[in-house]
Amino acid sequence: MANTKISEMEEATQVNENDLVMIVQEGRNKKVKMEKLETKINEMTEATEINDIDLLMIEQEGTNKKIKAEKLKTKINEMEEVVEINDNDLMLIEQEGTNKKVKVSKIQEAEAKLKYCRNVVLRYESAERLQQVITDIEDLDTNSDKYVITLTMKNLSGTPYRQVSNLTYTYVTGNQLKINAWGEGFVEGHSLSVSVMIYKID
Repeated sequence: MANTKISEMEEATQVNENDLVMIVQEGRNKKVKMEKLETKINEMTEATEINDIDLLMIEQEGTNKKIKAEKLKTKINEMEEVVEINDNDLMLIEQEGTNKKVKVSKIQEAEAKLKYCRNVVLRYESAERLQQVITDIEDLDTNSDKYVITLTMKNLSGTPYRQVSNLTYTYVTGNQLKINAWGEGFVEGHSLSVSVMIYKID
């Protein structure tokens, strides 16, 4: 095991809070719980701009390496520009925090079915409910049985997401959709960000 290369190791299919992660600290290999590492990452300040002398981390031939932003920009500018995209071309997307490849035809198919994709902010209605109404969904009244709706709560710091027990939606006359977050302990001023995706099936 000691001679196994990182690139040859079996990939973890999931990471739990109590899993141990190896980091390099002050030139020494040390272990840290995933839970503690996630906390530190969430405390980091997001970069508002990148300067030419900033160092970025890239993966090259299975090894993490550093590169100046200036050099990376130069390499990107040297790349040949795509003049045409075909259905079988592969594109890189991020899904559930992992980079994955997908055919262009699949993206086009998904876009054709996706009719609504936004973050909606639910506002205080009562101690048990936060609510928002979406008003710009065409033909929802006449074709509600052809729509598939998904709601995903954003676990944002400073919002009462831990108090939410359930997300629901109801149709309202006039092509409207009412989104509710149910829970307890809500107070005036509370708000909650929810990702709403609406697909229309044939």
